[in-house]
Parts: sequence; C-alpha cells; structure tokens
Amino acid sequence: MAMGAVATKIVPAMQRAMNTAASANIVEFLEGNKRWIENGCVSAPGSGALVDHLVEDPFNPTPKKAIVLSCARSVAPMDAMFDTKPGELQVVRVCGNMCTSNDGVLGSIEYALSSDTAPPLLMVLGNSKNAVVTDAVRKAMTEAGRGGDLPATKSSWLRFSSVEEGTDSALVEEMMPVARDALLAEPNSSFDKVVELAGKLNVWRTIETMLTQSPVVYSAVKEGTLSLNGAYFDVSTGKVAMMGTHPSAAKLMLKEPKVELVRTASAAAVPYEEAYASMVAGNARYAAGYGGMLKTNDDDLLLQLSEGGQNPISIVLGCSDSRAPVEVIFDMKPGDLFILRNAGNTVAAAKGSVIGSAEYSVANLKTKNIIVLGHHKCGAITAAVQTVHAAATKQEDGTYDLTSIDLEAVPGSIGDVLRDIVEVSAKAIEDIPEATVGEQVTLGVEYNVIYTMEKFIKFSPIVQDGMLAGQVGMYGGVYDIIKGHVNWLGQHPELERILGRPMPFYKWKTSPYVSPPTSQMASGAAASAMSALAEGNKRFVTNSPAPPSASFMSTSASNDISETEPQAIVVGGAEINIPIEKIFDAAPGSLIVQRAMSNIAGREGGTLFNSLEYAVQKWSPKLLVVMGESHSSVMTDAFQQLTGDKPPSTAQSAILSRVMVSALRASDQVAANPSITSAGGDTLRQKLAVELNALYTIEQLMTSPIIKKAVKEDGLELHGAVLDCTTGNVNFLGEHPMKAELCK
Repeated sequence: MAMGAVATKIVPAMQRAMNTAASANIVEFLEGNKRWIENGCVSAPGSGALVDHLVEDPFNPTPKKAIVLSCARSVAPMDAMFDTKPGELQVVRVCGNMCTSNDGVLGSIEYALSSDTAPPLLMVLGNSKNAVVTDAVRKAMTEAGRGGDLPATKSSWLRFSSVEEGTDSALVEEMMPVARDALLAEPNSSFDKVVELAGKLNVWRTIETMLTQSPVVYSAVKEGTLSLNGAYFDVSTGKVAMMGTHPSAAKLMLKEPKVELVRTASAAAVPYEEAYASMVAGNARYAAGYGGMLKTNDDDLLLQLSEGGQNPISIVLGCSDSRAPVEVIFDMKPGDLFILRNAGNTVAAAKGSVIGSAEYSVANLKTKNIIVLGHHKCGAITAAVQTVHAAATKQEDGTYDLTSIDLEAVPGSIGDVLRDIVEVSAKAIEDIPEATVGEQVTLGVEYNVIYTMEKFIKFSPIVQDGMLAGQVGMYGGVYDIIKGHVNWLGQHPELERILGRPMPFYKWKTSPYVSPPTSQMASGAAASAMSALAEGNKRFVTNSPAPPSASFMSTSASNDISETEPQAIVVGGAEINIPIEKIFDAAPGSLIVQRAMSNIAGREGGTLFNSLEYAVQKWSPKLLVVMGESHSSVMTDAFQQLTGDKPPSTAQSAILSRVMVSALRASDQVAANPSITSAGGDTLRQKLAVELNALYTIEQLMTSPIIKKAVKEDGLELHGAVLDCTTGNVNFLGEHPMKAELCK
C-alpha cells in the first residue's frame, strides 16, 4: 500500500480518537459539576496537599483535558466547578470571557495549543450575572429608550447610559454588539432575560473570533485535533450547561483566517524595550542558523505591504556595507524595520535626511526604538584610522592634531564621509596606541556608534522629547560579519548628560536589579486586602484551608456573587496548575482573577488591558497584584529565544515579545558577573526575570490613564509578587520601586 494511502487512513483515525477524547472529557466535567452541586457547591476533599501539585511530576505528568476561557469575575475556581484534579485544566480568564484578534487572550490560547501536550478540548465558558454583559445590556436598553425598565443597581457600580459622561468603558464597548443583538431578538423581554441571551451570544461571538482570527485554532478544529465548545454557568444554581459547537461552525470554517504576515499601520505601537528584545532575539536566530522570516514570494504578504500602511518596530541606522544587510541579520519581516544606511553609519548634519527620516518614523509611524548599528571591518572607519596615521600630527601627550589633515584633497565626496569619523578614529588610536590597526579599527567602530547616538539625540528635538518622556529608546550595536552576531552596547552611557537632566527611571532600568530582602506588605487602604491574601496563602501552604462555607459560595440568594465587592485584582499566569483563588484561599467573589500566559497585561486597547481598566473603574479595589511564578515555562522559552532558538509562531510572539524584555535584562545582569557558576547563574537569572516581568507588567498598566488616576487619587496600589512553586509561598515584592516616576 502506498504511503499516502496509509496516511489518509491514519489521520481520520486520529481525528476520531481526539473527538472521542473531547466528548469523554465533557461528560466527565458534567459529572464533576453535578457532584459539586450535590455537595452544596463545595468541592470534595482532595488527596494530599494542593501545594504538591504546583510543580509537575516529570515522570508522571497530569494530562491536560481542556483549555477554558472564562470570566475573571467568577463564583468558584474552575477545578471546583468541574471537580477536576490539579493540572487537568489550563485556564485563561478575562472580564467578560471574550477575546479579540490583537490580544494576549487569544495569544495565550494559541500558546497553550502549540504545546506538545495540548488537550483535545477548548471551552468558552460564559456565566449568568456577568458584570460586563450586564453593563452592556444596561447601555443597550438605555439607547433603545427602555431605561425605565432597568433594575436598580449599586451606586458604586458604573451605570452606562447615553446621558452620563466619563463612564464609558472600552470593554463594555466590545460587548455592545451582542447586547444589541440580544435586545433585537428579545425587544420586549425583561432585563434578566436579555442579559441571559446576551451572555450566551457572547460565548458564540468569542468562538467566532477564535475561528475567524486564529489560524492555530482554525487548523486544529479543521484537522479534528481540537473540539471547540461553548458552555454556560448559572451562578444561582451552580449548574454548567454545555452549548455544543457554534451553530454556524460549518459556515465559519469555509474560509481559513490569514496569518498576520507583516506589520501594518493598524497594529499597536511596540514599546521600545520590546522592540529591542525582538531585535536581539532575531539576530540570535540568524547567528544560530534559524533565520528565514524574510519572504516576499507571497501575494498576501505583498498585498498587506502595499495596502496596509507601515508601522515599523525599530529605526536602524546602519552602514551601507553590502555585507551587513539589516533585515537579514535581524531576521525581520518586510515592514518591521525603518532602515537608514550610509557609509560609516553616521549623522553628519542636524538638518540632513538621516535625522528627518528618523523623525518621520517616530512622529508619524509610531516607532519607539532606534538602533545605531556599526560593523566589524568597516571600510569607512578603516580609511579614517589610516588617514589619522598617515596625515595627522602626533603630539607629545599622545593625542593627534587633526588640523593637518586635508580632507578637501580626497577625491569626490569621500572626504565628507571621513570628516565625520576621523575624530572618533583618532580617539581609538590614542586609547590603544600599541595595538594593531585592525584592533584600533574595531575600537573605532564602537566609538563611532556611541558618538553617532549622541549626535542623533542632540540633533533631533523629536527624539529628545520622546526619550525625556520615556517613550523612545536608543541602543547601539556592532555586527560581527564573521560570526553573524551583534555585540550590543546598550543605551548611551551618558544619556543624562546629553539630555541635560536626571533620568531616574532610565538609571533604574540600567542598574542591577536587587530583590527586596523580605516580603513587602501594603499600606493604607490596601493593607487589609493584602493581609487577607497573605493569611490565605499561609493557609494554602500549610494545607489548612478555611471552612468550606467561607471558601465557596452557597446557592442561597443572600450570597449573590453579583452583590459581593471584590477586595483585590490578581493578574496571574495561565501556566499555574492550581486556581489562584485556592493559592490565596480566597472567599467567593473576593478576588478578580485575570489569567494569561506569564501574567502579561496585553497591549493598550486589547482585551486584557481593557479588562483590568474595567475592573478598576467598576469595583474601585484598593489592591492589584501582578503575580509571576518561579517555574514559568514561558520565561524558559523567552531565554531560549534570546540565545537563538527557532522562530516562534505568531501566537507565541504575542506573549514572548513582552516577556523577553525582563528575560534580556536578567540575562545581561547575570552575564556581568563572570565569577558566578553555571547553575547559580541559571537560578539567579530565572528569579530576576520573573520578578522583573511582574514589575514590567505594572509599568505597562501605569500607561493607562484610568489606572494611573486610581493610583494617584483613589488609593489603588499595584504590587508585584512571585509564587514559589516548590513551597506554595507567595513573596510580595511591594510596589514598583519607581512608582513616583510612573505616576508623573
């Protein structure tokens, strides 16, 4: 029998097996949910301490049975609701259980599906009394002239209506289409009936987004390796009802979603640190032989390039040398880089085309990162070094008098090129006078990069303003044309002198990070919430949880989850095997728990970001904790990317681009200590990176005017934390060390 015939028999058999496994898991979940309800919405006692399941047994790993997207505002931990074992569910949570194409929610799901142990089932779980759905229906009914039919609500809650200003929420706006659809279908029904229908329509809308926006989800469903199902949780009864597959799934599957081939003008701006980390990872791939993202033989790619507009992540000022092709050595796609090249990678004039072009990219194309790139064996620097040796006058103190050099006699415009770099070349010769010409050229290349960075900043008010505001960054590097890697020089060592003022945040980011010596507790209005988290975590570690009546919600109307004010928001990772509520032994409704891969907060305008803004607006909590985990698998992937791993998928890139910022800073800090052992270095690097990643998430959240206002005026505190997966203990890092600067 031909090999192709064998393959066609095997694939359908695999599909049937995966579908059978998904169906069996659904049955098992429903049976578990029934047990939970029969026990009075209290989980059956588990075997052993939960803390023992935080680190997966490498010899006997727990098979994942489903990925679940649910609301960050929920009645009970997911494993309790389905009475599953630790590690059987991988949970992504966001207010409103929704996702968009340009967001970390979908990226987290795709990341989980990219795993070798991806489960056969992906479930979108809606729930009754969902706050986002409720607010959207309130607004829809007000728009339709039915404001008088709305029930009363707490004065502290947002009342979205057309007559109130300052209450609009980006997350509620995302939910409005399903709210309007529900009202259109039930124009005369009660508020509760419309809310229920909108909640179920939102499940279908989220599934539709996954099928039409995610090539990873689409392919897995089409190949039969993944079953994508909706479900709805009734908060009042505790019952989960399975909704099945999307009613229009066959229609949605007719057209395969396009992979985002290139960046276009519609993409979100990339913070300079993330752009820099992506450049480091791209060059590491190229040097390791894993490059190859530069493709132009695709009609879709060319169409995107021609019609989508440009939105490059970095400006690169490089040398014209043909041996240093910029896109290739950084393994970047068309549209990623805005490239300026001349002999010697210089900025000769304040009003020249180099500065003007760079300012255009910063001001009009949203580019926030600038790279000045020299290269070894640079012809321009070599000529300048040779010119200094041949024509400059060496003085008694070892310096060179350059006035004796007649560059006007050099043919053509080559003298103009040399004029801009002879000074740094002379400095290199003066610093290592006994070295070979080749060694002096190498040092001259580095000096030229640093000198060019300084001129770049001095000549451009737009770049200066961006750097002073903390929005624009500039890094130097030297490309080794023999080995293929870039020797990174970092930011300018005298940036404060050049900008003419102290830069505390810049100094913090370029200085060695030191972990706080002890767990840091909150103060003021956030103190009681922090104390509750700390005490709950102690109970978790000692396997002595509070009585079930205090740990899980009863089904009585007097304990309505929608009437409970949450004490805190916790942003955690989707990799953690234990529900975060259990790690803090939290009472039902006391926490908003948002979960995405490696506790990222997404990008401004994305669902993860909007969700946290919504939670801060709506419930006015006094504490928001960003919690990393000591054994983060995503952080491990980030380290591998920075050292030259195969290129990540589009899904993984959405997560890794954020995480690599902290992974790179931790790697550089450890590399600066050559005496540390290999094992010690790996341990320290992981620890620093996880802590820095929590703090970086806080930095991104503080770009939100809503969250910043809550911090400055309403007493909200943002704290970092790390879950030690070996002990279960949560170490609180405290507020960001540069909180004052972030509040400016």
